[in-house]
Formats: sequence, C-alpha cells, structure tokens
Amino acid sequence: MRPLLFKLTARPALLAALLFLVGFGLTASLPAYFGWPQPVLHDEFAYLFEAETFADGRLTNPPPIGPPESFATFHHLISPVYIGKFPPGQGLALAMGVLLGHAIIGVWIINGLWAIALYWMLRGVAPPGWSLLGAVAGVATYGAFSYWGQTYWGGSVLALGGTLTFGGALHLLKRRGCPYAASTLAGLGCGIMALTRPLDGFIFALWPAAAILWLALRALRAKKSAAPGRLLAFIAPALAGVGLMFAYNAATTGNPLQFAHRLYDNTFVPRLVLFVWQKPGPTPPNEPRYLTEYQNAYADNMAADPLTWDAQLANATGFLADQRDFFLPLPTFPLLVLGILGALFWRDRVARFALVSLAFLLIPFAILRYYGFPHYAAAWSAPILVLLVQGARQATAGLRRRRLGWRWLPFAACAALLLAAPVEAVVGVLDRGSPGWMGPPYYWARDRQAVTEVLTDRFEKTGHRQLVAILYPPGHNPHDEWVFNGPDPSAQPVLWARSLSVEADKKLFAAYPDYDHWLLKTDTEGRFVKEKFVLIYTPPPASGTPAALASASTPAAPATSTAPASPVAPVTPASPAAPAPSPAH
Repeated sequence: MRPLLFKLTARPALLAALLFLVGFGLTASLPAYFGWPQPVLHDEFAYLFEAETFADGRLTNPPPIGPPESFATFHHLISPVYIGKFPPGQGLALAMGVLLGHAIIGVWIINGLWAIALYWMLRGVAPPGWSLLGAVAGVATYGAFSYWGQTYWGGSVLALGGTLTFGGALHLLKRRGCPYAASTLAGLGCGIMALTRPLDGFIFALWPAAAILWLALRALRAKKSAAPGRLLAFIAPALAGVGLMFAYNAATTGNPLQFAHRLYDNTFVPRLVLFVWQKPGPTPPNEPRYLTEYQNAYADNMAADPLTWDAQLANATGFLADQRDFFLPLPTFPLLVLGILGALFWRDRVARFALVSLAFLLIPFAILRYYGFPHYAAAWSAPILVLLVQGARQATAGLRRRRLGWRWLPFAACAALLLAAPVEAVVGVLDRGSPGWMGPPYYWARDRQAVTEVLTDRFEKTGHRQLVAILYPPGHNPHDEWVFNGPDPSAQPVLWARSLSVEADKKLFAAYPDYDHWLLKTDTEGRFVKEKFVLIYTPPPASGTPAALASASTPAAPATSTAPASPVAPVTPASPAAPAPSPAH
C-alpha cells in the first residue's frame, strides 16, 4: 500500500483525477441504479429554475403571460422579474449539469471537486494515507450517499467552499505547500460561500479568515516581502465572490444590498422571520390560503409571536440533534471523543483549531429561529472531518505503542469506523429498495410526473399545449406542491397554474386561448384524484388537421401507486369565449 501511495503522491495530477472519479462515481452510482432523482421539495424546484435560467445565458426571466398570482409559487419571485429566490451558487452548479444533459450531473462534478479539496485540506495536517482515507470517507458520507448528492437541494457546493477556506488556513498555519496557492484557494472558498449561503459562509469564515489575516499581519510586521502578495491572494477572490453576489442582487431585486430571498419573504411570507430578535409581520389582507397554511407550519419557530427563550432553546436543541445525527453517525463517536481529548488535553493544535471552528456553529443556533437541515451547516463538514481524522490518528498511535503484532490492524480498525457510515447509508437504501425521494411522503410527486407524461403525449398528438389549473382542498399540505414551471413557460408542453377563484381562473384561461384547459383537484396530501381531472376547454382544430387528432378525447388518467390507470369521463369542451368556471373555492 505504501509504495502505491508514494507513487500517487509523486504524480499529483493523476491522484487528483482519481479522487475526482471517486467523488463523481460514488455520487452517480445510486442514480445509475434507480434513475434520475426527481425533484420533490420547494427548494429543489427553485434551484432547478435558476439552473435552467443560467444555462440559457440569463440571470432573470420576464414574468409569464397572464395573472401573476395564478403562477406565484413557493420560493419564486414572479414580478418584476421571474426567478428563484436563492443565491446563485447551487443554481450555477446545477447549470453545469443542464449543459451536460441533466442537472444532477452538476452535483456529481461538485462532489468530484470536493473529494480533491478534502484530500488537499487533510494533506496540510496528515500523511497521504490518512488524507486519502479521510477524503473518500468524507465525500461518501456527507456527499455521495446523502441527500446532498442525491437531490437538487444543495450542500456540496457550500462544503466545497468551506473545505477550501479551512484547508487554506491549515496549510498556512502548518506551513505546508505553496502559501500563495493556499491563500488563493482559501479566498476562493470564501467567494464560493458568499455566492451559495452568504450568512452561513460568513459565520464559518470568521475563524479561518481570522487565522489567515493574523498570519498576514504578523508577516507584514516582520517586513517579509511576500506578505502583501499573500494577503492580496486571499482577499481578491473573496471580494470577487462578494461583488458577484451584489451584482446578482442588483439584477434580481434592483438593489445590490437586497437579497432575493429577503424580498420574497417580506412580500409573500411576512410572518416568517429569520432572527430571534425580529418580530413576525402582519398577515396581508386577502392572503391566499396556501401561503397562510405554509406559514402556519412554522408557528413554533419562524412565525412564533412571541418567541420565548424556552421555545428558542427547545428549537435549537432539536435542530442541533438533527445536525449531530447527520454529521456524526454512531460509528464515528470513538474517533470524535479521541479528537476532542487531543484538542483539550494532548496538545493537538490541529484538533484544537478544528474544535474552535465547530464552536462557531453555535452562533446560528443561537441567533436564528430555524436551522434545521444539515446543508445549512455544510461548511462545518471540513473541521468535523479534520477532528475525526486526528482522532483516528490518535487511536492508531496509541494501539501501535501497545505492539499488538499487526501494524496494519490499527489503521484498518479506524478506517472501518470512518467508512461504516457511508456503507450503512448504502445498505439502508438498498434494503428499502429506493432512495428517500421515492418514498411514501412524495407519492404526489410521482403523480405529478405521471400527469406530465400523459399531457405531454397529448400535446405531441394534437399540437395543443396543456394548461392545468391546480385546485387544493382545505387542509392541503403546502409542501406537496404541483405549481412549478420552467423559466420559459410558453415553451412548455404542460403549464401549471394555481386555481384561486372563478374570476381569476377566467382571466388565466383567457390568456391562453390556444391551450387545452384542465382543472385538476388533489387530495390533502397532494395526490392525484382521477375523478377531479377535468378537461374544460380545447381549441377548435385547425384547418387540415387529421380527423383522428381533431377528435382526440380526454386522455386516460395516469397510473398512480395505489390504482391502475382508468379513463376519465369525457367532458364537453366549453366555448373559447366563456371557459367553464372552476368549482367553488
């Protein structure tokens, strides 16, 4: 093993290529078996919207034709520009995939780059063997076999930025490698975080950036000639990322200091606030029911008024437990304990530096009302992995001092602990027979995809684009949402809209006279109800249209997970001048 490692470390380009293939291949393995991941969450649809916009060479889109309230949906600004509300980092990564054939390929590429970055970070403090093991374990545990790598929701882009920033600080502190390269990569990581999750990235960067700046100032005081260049190498890419974020804000909101997600929240969900000291806004008059129900779902945290300290403590404790379960699976606990002991009692300065960085993770839990998902804290995967690798090295050194006989045994035991979590994740997926996004909570998304395929087939046969107005019953789960479109709705075979009222639906249908008009009512969990899938209007056939196409009837309802496909009773088309009204809202 050692001769092979020495040969690989002597050829860094080959090693980087192999690490990229490992990160890329591990992430692609589950979709290769189960098929392309299907978006199911509001955030995923918004990120995909941004990705398609960027892939088309645009930052924003014009609003869709018709009443904007009919197309308004979660995490999208609809007017004056049409765009997702999130910063562009994740969307840019997915846009790479869109250009290569599918958005998820962008996630595979990011995980390949992240594997290289993890190895480089760990080489600042550990030998090649441990660095290689830590890089593979990290990208497999957090990236490839978690929702970071198997959905469009994000995580790996922020983790890549955090790894570059933290790795640059470690290289400079330990004086490993080229200081200019370490400073540049650390600044690049800050820029990536600024474009992905600015607040989380800023909090994470406080500690490693402080270390880098302290080293730079010490070098300046010593009048070292290289100090200004190193400082500029760090600051320039970091400021470039911040500047690009401001430019994106200006393009989407008209104000460089106004983030699109804050504009969206203030406009559509004013009762949801971010910081513990903020007071929820008032409920707007005539607020749509779906927005009311969505905000009510966060009554214990973001919409709590007042938010008591006891409630905030309970929220933060619960969120912290969720993060711990993701970042520190049970097999890693022995290594974590050894890493913490090394930081506190065994003068392991690397572990101590990582432990202080983890202490900064308490800041968002203290000041934010909601911090419930691990991809929010993805940047902290870097110090966590450093702490685990340092703990593994402590364990190996201690076991070898006891001279148990086999020199490879301590390394193998610690490697097994590091790799147990990704193996457990893969076994769990194979045992269920599907990844999480194909499970029961998301059957509605499979229904939506099936309806899309049926109506796309109708479009190909008739030449009529399809407009579907979705009507939700009272008590509908707002997270089971059908109304998501692409950045160019007029080019879609199937256009989704929201059925709000009789008058609003009349305006909606009147704006699309050449479309087939449908009304689709779901149940409270967003599932397709075949008896409520109604064709309201179809345009008259154009002259010369074959009779078979002109007489095309209502298509069969799509197959669902609980019932086979069955035909829907044909509905007499309404006249184009007066589309049939929707049922009572």
